[in-house]
Amino acid sequence: MRTVLSIVGGLLFSFHCFAEQKIIVVANIALNDNLNQISLSKSQIREIFMTGSSASIAADMTLKPIALAPGNKSRVVFNTHVIGLPESRIQSYWAQMQFSGRYQPPMEVDDVSTMIERLKNTKGTIGYLPTTIPIPSGLVRVHPPF
Repeated sequence: MRTVLSIVGGLLFSFHCFAEQKIIVVANIALNDNLNQISLSKSQIREIFMTGSSASIAADMTLKPIALAPGNKSRVVFNTHVIGLPESRIQSYWAQMQFSGRYQPPMEVDDVSTMIERLKNTKGTIGYLPTTIPIPSGLVRVHPPF
């Protein structure tokens, strides 16, 4: 009985930890000096990450997505709140898209610090960060926290 309670307690604690974290979506794009963010809807962000590019959203702005590797807490939050699919469904989707030659999955990085470096060093990229990290210079907020 104790073992069952320990497992249930551990699962509830894990869910609580994932539920507590929030993320923001950021991009490396040139903006006016007076503007420090752009606005994309959740569905537009989802489209960018599920097609590999924002070319169909805005002809004058193309964004390439960067995602954290599977198992990362921020990726779980992003997939749950923005994409709306569990990791297994996303992996299945990308297997189908690659097999058919339609789309390529976003570039993946191992951790948040690599995500920040990749975003800062590559113009026209979009990614997500935990809200506990201040937005680095050179990046702009795309959407309020999820």
